Amino acid sequence: MREAVVPGSNVPGEGSRADAAGFSDLPALVEQRPLGEDGRVGLTFWDRGKCRDLIRQYRNEGAFTPPDTRGTIMWPGYLWLA
Repeated sequence: MREAVVPGSNVPGEGSRADAAGFSDLPALVEQRPLGEDGRVGLTFWDRGKCRDLIRQYRNEGAFTPPDTRGTIMWPGYLWLA
């Protein structure tokens, strides 16, 4: 197990309990990097452009990014498909 610095909250009145979080030394099951513009999706270039704009607009710092008043991209997310 290794510890790495993670982003803190910038919501007024909210604080983080720790400045670092534990990451397993085993290979990650999901990507733990911020969602970059290369990760944008869409069928047309308009869709991909809108996706790029949203990625730029919201807070996006990878694993353990806390919620933000301007919005946060949860990547990897919590979408469950059944």
